[in-house]
Amino acid sequence: MPLIQLRKSLRAARRSITPLEREEKSQRLARNLARYLPFRRCKKLAIYLPLPEEVDTAPVLKLAELLRKPIYLPIVGTEGWQKKTMMFAPYLPGETALRENRFGIWEPAVRPGSCIRGIDIEFVCVPVVGFNDDCDRIGMGGGYYDKAFDRRRFQRSKLVGLAFENQRADFTPAGHDVPMHAVITEERVIEKAPKKSATY
Repeated sequence: MPLIQLRKSLRAARRSITPLEREEKSQRLARNLARYLPFRRCKKLAIYLPLPEEVDTAPVLKLAELLRKPIYLPIVGTEGWQKKTMMFAPYLPGETALRENRFGIWEPAVRPGSCIRGIDIEFVCVPVVGFNDDCDRIGMGGGYYDKAFDRRRFQRSKLVGLAFENQRADFTPAGHDVPMHAVITEERVIEKAPKKSATY
C-alpha cells in the first residue's frame, strides 16, 4: 500500500477510537511507560500536546510532574531560519503560556532563544501515526522529528513512540526516517532489537 494511502488508513483507525476508549487506553499506556526503566531514569523529558485523535499525554505529564522531571515541548519553526526546524521549550503544566501553531498543535509561546535542541534531551516521547515491530515510524509527513533527530546525531536521545495497538502496520521505512528505540502502547512495550554484529 502506498505510504499516503497507509497514513490515511492509519489515521482513520486512530480516529475510530471513542473518547472514552482513548482515555482508558492512554491511562494504560502511561502505566506501561511508568514501568519502563529508561523513562524512570531520565533527567529531562520531551513530550507533545496531542491532537484530538492522538494518545492523550496528560497521564504522562502528571507522572513526569510526580517524578519531578523537567518537561519540554516541541516548537515548530514557521519563518526565516526557523523554517522546517523544531526546537524544545521548557513547560510547566498550568503555568506556561501556550499558542496554537499552524498545524493546530499547542506549543509554548516563547522565543527561540529560550529553547534547546532535541538532541540535548535524553528521553523524547514521539507522536506516531503508524509503527511496525522494528520500531520504525510513520509520522504526519512533515519530517520535523526526522530532521531534529537525524541518524548522525541522535544517539544520546532515546526516541519512544506513543501509539495505540491499532496503529501497528507492516511497512518499509524511507531512507531518511529516523527509527525509534521503543514504542509504548496500551498493551506492551516494544523495544528495537540491537543490530547483530557481523560474523566471519
